[in-house]
Amino acid sequence: ENQPSTFTDPRDGRTYKMVKIGSQYWMAENLNYASTGWCYDDITENCNIYGRLYTWEQAMAGQASSSLNPSGVQGICPPGWHLPSDNEWSQLTDWLEANGHSYSQGTALKASSAHSPPWIGTDNYGFSALPGGYRFTDGSFDYLGSLGVWWSATEASSTNAWYRYLDSIDDGVNRHNHSNDYGFSVRCIRD
Repeated sequence: ENQPSTFTDPRDGRTYKMVKIGSQYWMAENLNYASTGWCYDDITENCNIYGRLYTWEQAMAGQASSSLNPSGVQGICPPGWHLPSDNEWSQLTDWLEANGHSYSQGTALKASSAHSPPWIGTDNYGFSALPGGYRFTDGSFDYLGSLGVWWSATEASSTNAWYRYLDSIDDGVNRHNHSNDYGFSVRCIRD
């Protein structure tokens, strides 16, 4: 059930892995839709491995914040997919906690063979999270190999939005909010 299958984004023909975790179908790799956003350090190969980095506004593609489950925000995601709300991320972490990963949700989602240790996960469900780092508001990049950061469709304030991140130095899925202008990764979830 948790073995990845694939789907194709009709906008650019790019094929992505997808995986079912609990009752949700998630992309099993980061979005790499080149209409906007950046490759880490502006190196194309980084997009091929880690996907693109998007501001929250780019990820939302002009739609309003949503905390609903499902969010109803297609945003920059392919047709039939949407940007997960903070509540949809919580559904994922709650399911992991209820299924034996009380203190190791992040480890269960991290790829088991990372490009830059100490990013070591068990990838129990095929989510295959990689440490793609992020882009600062001044255009610089950092944390490739140590952090993976993903937007939600839920704003925390007029300038900040909620996100989830995985860190090479702990086993959890961390929740925080930050400036909408940072460049983070996007994982879409099926409608």
